[in-house]
Amino acid sequence: MCGRYSLEAKSKEIVEAFALSEAIAITPRYNIAPTQTAPVVRLDRETGGCRLDMIRWGLTPRWAKGPRPIINARSETIAQKPSFRSAFRRRRCLVPATGFFEWQKLGSAKQPFYIRLRDRGVFAFAGIWDRSESGDGGQVECFAILTTTPNRTMAPIHNRMPVILDRAAYGRWLDQEVESAEPLADLLGSASDDLLEAYPVSSRVNSPAHDDAECVRPLVE
Repeated sequence: MCGRYSLEAKSKEIVEAFALSEAIAITPRYNIAPTQTAPVVRLDRETGGCRLDMIRWGLTPRWAKGPRPIINARSETIAQKPSFRSAFRRRRCLVPATGFFEWQKLGSAKQPFYIRLRDRGVFAFAGIWDRSESGDGGQVECFAILTTTPNRTMAPIHNRMPVILDRAAYGRWLDQEVESAEPLADLLGSASDDLLEAYPVSSRVNSPAHDDAECVRPLVE
């Protein structure tokens, strides 16, 4: 799964990486947690370009009793699951990131790891978005991150990993003319084994109240 991630990139880097139609102002984040608001990239129907929107992380299906946000969706079943299939067909998005966290089980303890691109650049998770009921009876836009089987880097840490899209695939993922699973199936596998690097970090990241550079600093034994 993917339960925390970071977006440390500068605004200029994000604009260039996602070919945004206008400049943005964004604050670096080191520990983005579920239910928090975070940026996603979606197509702008009016201009045909891409725009950045701030929406909530965690889908709440209309049939769910109470606020139980779903932060991840399994790529293997997303086209069939009632909770996700409509969003998968019509409401796909890119979730910008510079890294993510996963916890490795070590006996009764869990060691957090930070995982990022070897070149330390900005990248995108495959995401879907939808509208959920808000606490005041209205609706709120929200998103979930797709997951898949782990690659060689992730396998010793966890049995799932987020779907990381190649930059050349951004347009195909966002293409609203594509509504079936087949043309997108090749995008939903694990990242190549040489794409990522992982290292242990302190348990500071365990608390969403902590959102600073110390969360991604390598742990010194």
